[in-house]
Amino acid sequence: MDDYLIPCVVKPAVFLTVSGQRGRARQGPGSVPDSGNETRPSGCQVVDVEFRSSIPEVVGCISFQNYYTHTLTLRYCNLLSEQISNSKSDHPTQKEWRTGIERVQLMPNCHCERGSQSLVVLNKAHFLASLENVISFRLILRQPSPEWNQFGIRDLKIYSVANPFHRNGNTGTRTTFMSTDGMEQVLRNGLQTNGDMESGQDINRHPYDVATLSYT
Repeated sequence: MDDYLIPCVVKPAVFLTVSGQRGRARQGPGSVPDSGNETRPSGCQVVDVEFRSSIPEVVGCISFQNYYTHTLTLRYCNLLSEQISNSKSDHPTQKEWRTGIERVQLMPNCHCERGSQSLVVLNKAHFLASLENVISFRLILRQPSPEWNQFGIRDLKIYSVANPFHRNGNTGTRTTFMSTDGMEQVLRNGLQTNGDMESGQDINRHPYDVATLSYT
């Protein structure tokens, strides 16, 4: 299975915030003037992934463990075909960003636990187009519920084939791929569960405004 892994570097998540106008407090003796602006979390974060290889890759599937992320969008950067065929030319390399997955739902209900820590595999059945000549990813993660203080994904792996968990013969174990309409299905083959994600620890609420997600 590791033979199909695409080496990559996952950069730290960037949490987006929104600046808004606060309601102006009533002025009185000894009161502090209100600046009128505040910054609050948007319920959205961005994770950039760079491939180590200097040669563009063909992506067959990605796997990860969810951690309270409600939806995921995948954007990928690829080299145009003519640029690859003319790689030795002196012309600047032309890149193009495209959408590979559009808001796939990882939790049936963003306010409930179900699906919040599932092991997930997304393959060509979930891609909007073939992911070819890829040099980097951008994952856009969203969690609109104020119930969860933290969210993200863990143990991200990218493969060059659609089913790297398949084994010939009868020695392989059964693999379940994520379906967009049934997040109760959990992948049990080829991935390890992170211990702290099963500890059942309490998560504090986070007071961000659901309406601020509209701009993403």
